[in-house]
Amino acid sequence: MPRPFTLTQEQVEQALKLKEDGVKQRAIASHFGISTGTMSRYLNPERREEHRKHRAENNLRVKVDEKGKWIRLRVKKRPRPDYCELCKMAPYGKWKLLNWHHWNPEVPELGLWLCPPCHWFAGGVERGLSTERYLELKHLEEQSYEVNPLIGDK
Repeated sequence: MPRPFTLTQEQVEQALKLKEDGVKQRAIASHFGISTGTMSRYLNPERREEHRKHRAENNLRVKVDEKGKWIRLRVKKRPRPDYCELCKMAPYGKWKLLNWHHWNPEVPELGLWLCPPCHWFAGGVERGLSTERYLELKHLEEQSYEVNPLIGDK
């Protein structure tokens, strides 16, 4: 029996027929219970190979062995602590897991364990977003804010 996230040949043929009939890819993926990315690779087999080549060329965690088989390499990370290394808070609510944030793709072992909000923040800092710019925009917005008489002050 195939794994739940793979499709049989018969299911792939059904999916291709649905695509020809104009059904959106998201709806087809939902029907078969798989992600849209996985469905995309079934519906566009040429993209699957293109995607693998791109990952092999640009991602050090994937390589091809001598038989042409794709191998995903594991990254050795430090043990996961009980708290975010940036805000020092333990994960809670919907933020139950810590994420591994690494900033150098050539050395993915170098990184920090961060809660999702801090991970998003760190990613923004890595992309050049600054807290000063955010505070400046916030201040400008507060200055230009006018009280709507229909809504009231707050």
